[in-house]
Amino acid sequence: LEADATYYWRVDAVAADGTVHTGDTWSFKTLNPPPPEWTSLDIATTGGSTSYDTATGAFTIIAGGADIWGTGDEFHFCHQQPTLTRGDCTLIANVVSFPVPDGGDNWQKAGLMIRDSLDAGSKNAFIAITGSSGDGSTFQRRVDTGVDSESSRTLVVPPPPASIKLVREGDTFTGYVLLDGQWQQQGDSATVVMGDEVYVGLAVTSHKAGLLATVVIDNVSITTPNPNIVSGPDPADGAVEVAKTPTLSWIPGATAATHDVYLSADQQAVIDGTAPVTTVTEASYSPADLAKGITYYWRVDEVEADGTTHTGAIWSFTVTTLGR
Repeated sequence: LEADATYYWRVDAVAADGTVHTGDTWSFKTLNPPPPEWTSLDIATTGGSTSYDTATGAFTIIAGGADIWGTGDEFHFCHQQPTLTRGDCTLIANVVSFPVPDGGDNWQKAGLMIRDSLDAGSKNAFIAITGSSGDGSTFQRRVDTGVDSESSRTLVVPPPPASIKLVREGDTFTGYVLLDGQWQQQGDSATVVMGDEVYVGLAVTSHKAGLLATVVIDNVSITTPNPNIVSGPDPADGAVEVAKTPTLSWIPGATAATHDVYLSADQQAVIDGTAPVTTVTEASYSPADLAKGITYYWRVDEVEADGTTHTGAIWSFTVTTLGR
């Protein structure tokens, strides 16, 4: 049958003497599957499905499962396995509606997940909207395969619509909720060691085996950093008590031939590119003796062999007041 189409049917009963008893006319509509880059499947449960509205970009996910928690998960997962820069990514989505069904559980969960594998006990990070329990939202993770899940939450989140965000930077995962027009961090960041090839997408559980819950989610986006821009500054952005003679290092862009390092106590000069600049060929730089107690700003622009320049982010660190 065609996707996203309405079909009508009826059954006429025919007696042995040929008498026909005309039946009622019934109808059903087939699901419109998500775009081809998405895969929809149940993990350790049954009865789930995902449909997609091409006009609005909304996903409707029906899911069962006892929970996403403990040492193993039961849920429906609509996901991608995209090519990510060093595994880093930002997921954003808006939970439009997530009513608790009759006989349902207020700990039902729907949200954004990054997952190491499709096994029930996989490592994962998950920012979720709940049925109402846990103040309406939770950020949880399983830091190793088959171990108990952990969670943290610091925000009170009203019922949907609710926008959420999940960010991975290296092995650090952070969940956010949009409140009063600002992204606010939900709970603590978590360290979960995963590879670059991960599964990312929409995870939903009814929190009650044998019962299905339905969520509508739209404005879904998955982004990853430009691979040609530097990342992973050391010292970390915002670091304090940094030595007066530090070695600055970073993860280089994929196409860089040289690196232009801007360093100054004048933040605006670094932003404008008018700060002193040093060109190096390695992904590290050791500046001369810096002033105690001063905050320095720096950025690294990656320069390709043909001169194409990829401007880096602005980072900062503060030099220690101790020592000579």
